[in-house]
Amino acid sequence: MKLIYYIHNRGVPRDSLPPEQIRFRELTLCFSGEITYSVDKREIVLHSGDIVYISENSVRARKALENCDYISFNFYTSEEDELPDLPARIPDGIANEIRLLLSACDEIHNQMTDDTDRLSLILECILRQIAINLIPRQFSPLTMRIRRYIAEHLHETITLQDVGKAAFFSPAYCSSVFRRETGMSIVNYAIDEKMKEAKNLIIEGLPLKRVAEMLGFSDYNYFSRTFKKRFSYSPMQYRKTLL
Repeated sequence: MKLIYYIHNRGVPRDSLPPEQIRFRELTLCFSGEITYSVDKREIVLHSGDIVYISENSVRARKALENCDYISFNFYTSEEDELPDLPARIPDGIANEIRLLLSACDEIHNQMTDDTDRLSLILECILRQIAINLIPRQFSPLTMRIRRYIAEHLHETITLQDVGKAAFFSPAYCSSVFRRETGMSIVNYAIDEKMKEAKNLIIEGLPLKRVAEMLGFSDYNYFSRTFKKRFSYSPMQYRKTLL
């Protein structure tokens, strides 16, 4: 695999890409804003956390970008490359592991003049990790119970003690099993789910402070900082993007 183009635009506006049959593959990961592609005349819209994977010889076009933060790779492959078969659109594909790999790409790109080989290696890891994340995971009954409890109590303050009581195990045991099976803590998982729900409530047009209150945040500033940490933009910026 050979990387031929890498960009992290960091919110800088970009011009439209006219329809063109590309001779390379493209992987674009959207952190914030909205990206509209046309791939073989099929419209694909990316929002925060989404990924598009475009195969070689596809006819690709893209609308002009404003207020959008994304990373894009263009690369060639050979018959020797054993790459996973990925769908064109991967919703919520930027998992924590992917973010860490992308951070490494930024560091290498910023510090080196000839970074193609190292970035190609990380890109291969990113592609494989995306494929792994697409495989349905088999969780234990305990982890499933914890996930269900969180889903049913997003509009409340969720504590480890409450989770343990609902699952009939100690908070420490619940935390250990959940982290081993999901790769993240119960607290971080609950916050991630609350932030996803926050997006849904903002889309519905609820006042931002009301959204924070409904999700168990008594301090709006803390809610706003948490939202921005997860999505790289504040609730207010997200609302403006929708408008």
